[in-house]
Amino acid sequence: MLAFNKDAISERTDEQLEKLQNEVCEKIKEIENAKEFPRNQTALCDYCVYKEQCPSFKHEVELEKIEDIKKFKEDEGVKLVDEYGEIKLKKKEIEEKENEFKKKLIEYARQFDIDIVYGSNKKCSVKEFEKIVLPEDKEELIKILKEKGLWDEMSMINFMRLNSGIIKGSLNNNEIKKMVDVVKDYRISLSKRRNMESEGEE
Repeated sequence: MLAFNKDAISERTDEQLEKLQNEVCEKIKEIENAKEFPRNQTALCDYCVYKEQCPSFKHEVELEKIEDIKKFKEDEGVKLVDEYGEIKLKKKEIEEKENEFKKKLIEYARQFDIDIVYGSNKKCSVKEFEKIVLPEDKEELIKILKEKGLWDEMSMINFMRLNSGIIKGSLNNNEIKKMVDVVKDYRISLSKRRNMESEGEE
């Protein structure tokens, strides 16, 4: 054992050796008859000498041959990945901005006790509703649902049914109710104001 600088002795019976030989022969046949070669990226890929033929690395190998930074940047693949990265970053920034505005709209609606906020040509509905928050460890909840004969109806934990059952009271089981929290949340949607729709048709 080179990793630990120790001797390791392993013994096999004749039956075990024969079994191993059969397994190796089967594996050889499987490899020889294979028509598809799915890739399995591991740390060993760093030592592979076939990267030029590998779909996971051959573009990288081609780029490494380019010494001119300008030509490198002109590669279509590089441009596509760079632009996609920028789009993903912008998307994240927009989503963060969207969440920030949602919070502001919720605060505004709560402050003035309204559920529709009007803009220049759109209106924003801010409707309050209840939803449950499931426990992180769902095993106990699943166990209780099975014991109460409710698992088939709520299987895979059908969130919509479970949510509706607890909020509307049709699932009247205190044991299950204790395992979830009922919290307030908001649903926000945009639509055109009616007068703006009619103006657009004229």
